[in-house]
Amino acid sequence: MNTKQNNISKALNSIKVYTIFLVVIGHVLVNYCPSGTFPHHGSFITSWIYNIIYSFHMPLFISVSGAVYAICRNKGKYSNWKSLIRSKWSRVLIPYITFGLFILFPTLRILNINDDNILNYSLSTILLGKDGGGLKHLWYLYVLFEMFVITYGIEKIINKYNVYYVLFTFMCITIAAYSIQLPTMFQLNMLLRYYLFFIIGYYIGRGNIKIKNNIIIELLLIIAGLAGCYFMYQLPTFWCSLVSTTTAICFMIVAYQVCQKYSLGSGSFIYNCILKDGMGIYLFHVIIIYILFYFDIFANYGIYIQSGLIVLISFISSIITTRFVRLIHCGFLIGELKQKINKTSKS
Repeated sequence: MNTKQNNISKALNSIKVYTIFLVVIGHVLVNYCPSGTFPHHGSFITSWIYNIIYSFHMPLFISVSGAVYAICRNKGKYSNWKSLIRSKWSRVLIPYITFGLFILFPTLRILNINDDNILNYSLSTILLGKDGGGLKHLWYLYVLFEMFVITYGIEKIINKYNVYYVLFTFMCITIAAYSIQLPTMFQLNMLLRYYLFFIIGYYIGRGNIKIKNNIIIELLLIIAGLAGCYFMYQLPTFWCSLVSTTTAICFMIVAYQVCQKYSLGSGSFIYNCILKDGMGIYLFHVIIIYILFYFDIFANYGIYIQSGLIVLISFISSIITTRFVRLIHCGFLIGELKQKINKTSKS
C-alpha cells in the first residue's frame, strides 16, 4: 500500500470512530428536542450541538462506506454480483433483519414506542422499508445495501464522465429529494438524499478527489458550516436543502483534512474499542438510550449530566453487549461472519 492509500485508510478509521461517537451523542440529544420520542426540556446549547451534529454526521458516515467500497474495488474485491451480494448480505442485511425483528421490535413494543404487530412490522417496515418510526436507526443499513448495489451497477458508467459533472448531477437529485414527496417504500427518500455522499466517498477512495490539508481552507469551511447550521432552518425548502447539503460537504472536507493530518487518539484503548466494536455500538446504543430515557435515569441531575452519563453508559453497555454477542457465537447479529468471530476471539 502506498503512502497516500495508507493515509486515507488511517483517516477513514479515525472518521469511523469519531462519527460513531457523534452518532451516539446525536441520538441522546434528539430526545431533548420537542419532536423527540421522549420529550424533555432542552437548552440552547443542546439544540445547537444537536443541529451541528445532524448537519453532517450521517453524510460523513455514509461517505466512509463509499470510500471503503472503492478501496476494496481497487484491490479487486467484489469481482462479480455474487460476491458483492454475499458480502453485503452477511455484513449488512442479516444484522438489519435479525436485529430489527428480534431486538428492536420487542424493545419498541415493551417501551410503548411502536404498536405494530409482528406480521405488519416484518412485511411493511423490515421488508418494504416503510419507516413510520419503526426502523429507527436501522434505515441506514437498508439504504447502505441499496447504495452498494446501485454503485456496483453504475460505476462503469459514472467513471466515464467527469467527476464534478457526476457530483453535480447527484447534488441536484439530493436537493430535489428534499422538495418532492417521495414514496415511503424502500427508504427511497433517504436513498436519494444521501447517495451523493456515498459517491463523494467513492471518489475519495478511488483518488479522484484529493483532500489537501490547508489550515485557512479548514477555518473557512468550519465558518461556512456553522453559518449553514444557523441559517438553514430559517430558509424555504429549496434553499434549506441547498444550504444543508453544502454544510454537510463543508464539514466532511474538514473531517477528512483533520483526520489525515492528526492521529486523534489512534491506537488508544478507547479508540481501538470503538473501531473494533463499531457495528455493535451502532446497533445496540439506541436500545440502551431508549431504556435509560424510558425510566428517566439521571433526570434529577439536569440535562448536561444526564446526557453525558447516558452517552457514557450507552458506549460501555454497547461494547459489553457486542463482546457478549461474539462470545455466544451470535456474531451474525452484528454482521460478522463465523470466520471473523473465531479470529477475533483468538486475538
